[in-house]
Amino acid sequence: MSNPSPRFTGLFIPVEVLNHPELTLLEQMLLSWVDALYSEAKGGCYASNEYFATKLKVKENTIAKALTSLRQKKLIEDVSFDGRHRIIRAKIGSYVEKCQSNSALDLNPIGVGFKSNAELDENPKPTYIRDQSIDQSIDTPPIPPQKNPVIPKEEAIASEEILNSSSVEKKKRIKTPSEFSSKVKDLAEKIVNSLVRKKPNYIPPRNFSDFLTHVDYLLRLDNRDPQLVIDVFNWALADSFWADKMYKPNPAEYLRKQFDQLEMKMNAKPPKNTNEIDRRMRHKDGSLLDGSKEFEF
Repeated sequence: MSNPSPRFTGLFIPVEVLNHPELTLLEQMLLSWVDALYSEAKGGCYASNEYFATKLKVKENTIAKALTSLRQKKLIEDVSFDGRHRIIRAKIGSYVEKCQSNSALDLNPIGVGFKSNAELDENPKPTYIRDQSIDQSIDTPPIPPQKNPVIPKEEAIASEEILNSSSVEKKKRIKTPSEFSSKVKDLAEKIVNSLVRKKPNYIPPRNFSDFLTHVDYLLRLDNRDPQLVIDVFNWALADSFWADKMYKPNPAEYLRKQFDQLEMKMNAKPPKNTNEIDRRMRHKDGSLLDGSKEFEF
């Protein structure tokens, strides 16, 4: 049986075949040759391995291995074999049809010349024949997109209901009480007094509401004991490493972030005596002996 005479002007490889995760470049080219050399009289491609080896510039056993691989991937099938000559047929149409969805084809029905169809495997249409519908699509002026589409009133109302429904997850925010408890104010006062005793020229935070908020978080959200909070803070002020770090724009916020670490350090390195943190004595009215003023809310 003589080798086929090419009637095409080039090979066509669909993008689905190019993107096949297991096909080598040789297998892609070989599959396209089998598809392009389809003979209606024979019902498939009757080109020999020697013919393919010459065209693809490889050895015949390499072609044989590539054909076996394509058979295993169900991209070609055997039509007939008379003991000497075999006829095979490419199954590109079936594979492409699995990869493409109808919606994608509707958006770009002539992107590759014509729609994929598994029936083409049984009676392929040569891919080199020009699709006449291309000329019509070029001559037909495109419909310009509408810049500001008008949304029907019913759809607009439905969209608004969906956005306002409880199913839409909203960002959760922690609400701070507008008026802080006396326990929060008392602890805040003790923290500020400790800072003033350490540095008499210390100026309390300007945004004192934010300062009170983090004190409130320490007690209400973190469930810290007020006495433990002030003990840990005073220990940090007495420690040479942590002392300067306590003078942040918002000391309460920094204390809250570092509390667990500070408590662990304090337990590992307690003060030498109970008077080490606060050596200053107070007058009976609560003022300090050195004349420092207590912080007032």
